[in-house]
Amino acid sequence: MSASLTFGLRTLPQDTRAVAIFLGDMPDLDPGLADRVLTEVVGGAPAAYPECEGIPGHPVAFSSELFPLIESLKGDQGARAVLAGQSGVIRVPTDDPGSVADIDTRHDLKRLGP
Repeated sequence: MSASLTFGLRTLPQDTRAVAIFLGDMPDLDPGLADRVLTEVVGGAPAAYPECEGIPGHPVAFSSELFPLIESLKGDQGARAVLAGQSGVIRVPTDDPGSVADIDTRHDLKRLGP
């Protein structure tokens, strides 16, 4: 997981101010959430993420100031540790269950329907 994050960040233009990270196994996620979390980061927050019924979700937006911390992650580690160590991270309330529901099994996939 950390290798994918690092690779993605290193491919961005040098003047990138923020990034929204989506997970590929969350097909029901409302893409409009990216605008909401990025607005918070562009407005000065170090990071922002949606929260649905108290559960942290995706996409997560990060300021470029946090890119070096994300790039220092190792192994099967996501950026949650980076979020935990930051003050000023914004939780954006949402009622979108797609922001927290991922597809890990065939049962999960069938749940989506045709």
